Amino acid sequence: MSARPSLARLKAFTLVELVCTLVVIGVIASVALPRFFDLSDEAYDAAVLATARSLEAAVSFATAGCAVRGWQGRDNLPGYATGGVDFNSSCHPTDTGNANAIGGRAARCMRVWQTILAGAPSVQTGATGAADYRAVAAGEVCRFLFRRDTTPARQITYDASTGDVSDP
Repeated sequence: MSARPSLARLKAFTLVELVCTLVVIGVIASVALPRFFDLSDEAYDAAVLATARSLEAAVSFATAGCAVRGWQGRDNLPGYATGGVDFNSSCHPTDTGNANAIGGRAARCMRVWQTILAGAPSVQTGATGAADYRAVAAGEVCRFLFRRDTTPARQITYDASTGDVSDP
C-alpha cells in the first residue's frame, strides 16, 4: 500500500515556498519602486513643457492681434484678453499697467502671464508662498521658475524684445 500525503499537508505552504515568494516580491519591489518615483520628475517636466507651449501660443496670438490692429508700442489693446494688455514696438506683450517695456520688473512679467495665459498656473513675484511659479525679470527677459519641485531647476523664459518663449 502506498503512502499518501495527508490532506492538511497538500493545502499548506512550506517555509521554503514562503521565503522564495518573499524574495521574488522584494526583487520586484526594488526594481519597480525607483521607476515609480522617477515618474514624478517626468510629470513635472511635462507640466512645465505644456505650460511653456501654452505661453508661447498666447504670446504669438497676442503679437498677431497687436500687429493686425497696428497697436505697436501702445497700451490697452481693445477686444484682447481683458482689454488691458500693453505692447512694445515689436508688438510683444509687456504689461497691463500702461508700460511698454518689462524694464526688469517681475510684477510686469506676472501680469503678462496672468492676463494672456488663460487658466494659467499660479505665479507670484516673492520667494515665499504657495504659487506654482515665481516670476523674476532682468531687462526685457522674464523667467518663470517652477516651484513645486526645484531639483532639477525648471523654468520658462519669455523674452519680450523678441517674443521668444523657451522651456527647460
